[in-house]
Amino acid sequence: MIILFQAYNGVVGLPITALPLFWAVNDSEIMCRYTNGWKLNVINSVLVFLTVYSAWSAGQFVIGVVRSCGSTNWRARRRSRSPRRLRRL
Repeated sequence: MIILFQAYNGVVGLPITALPLFWAVNDSEIMCRYTNGWKLNVINSVLVFLTVYSAWSAGQFVIGVVRSCGSTNWRARRRSRSPRRLRRL
């Protein structure tokens, strides 16, 4: 259960944290004269995109592991039981 909670934090918590931080550093009412320039906004946009992408990729793996009751070899088992693959043989 502890490992599942850590995976959940990485998959859900990281994008939820990254997006409001990106919004906050660009809000002139909060940051006054310390708001980010366009160069830092480009870098932050890339980092937020990578965060969301990595969360999506990790989320698929976490869901697969949960469905297979903890086995990390869930993709190989899923492919071997596929009806489409059995029809080809």
